[in-house]
Amino acid sequence: MKPTPEQIAKLPKWAQEHIKDLSRELDAANATLARMADEQTPSPFYVDAWYSTPRVKRFIQSPTNHLTIEHAGVHLEIFLAPERDGQRLYGIELQYSAIDRTIGHSTVALMPRGIGTIQLVTKENMR
Repeated sequence: MKPTPEQIAKLPKWAQEHIKDLSRELDAANATLARMADEQTPSPFYVDAWYSTPRVKRFIQSPTNHLTIEHAGVHLEIFLAPERDGQRLYGIELQYSAIDRTIGHSTVALMPRGIGTIQLVTKENMR
């Protein structure tokens, strides 16, 4: 049985503060629990912990089917076009650019690395 706000107001200040602290901790724990549950809800986006045995997928929820990655000076946006999109073909769309988009600064090269593998590299990171 949960006490009413009036019952809590009648308690000593230390008890009221303790209840507020416990309520905040409970809210934080519930938020963590919801995030962990979301990691197990299947999604097209996931992080594959391939280094563990067994392999673990941690799903990433994206209600817009859009994911952004920034690494090594490259900004990459991944968009999953729906089947009946009037503007895009059904599939995965990639948009990339340099993180620093000032004129004359980094350009990004799309470099084939093997069968089915490409790499996005800024001019500064090319060898």
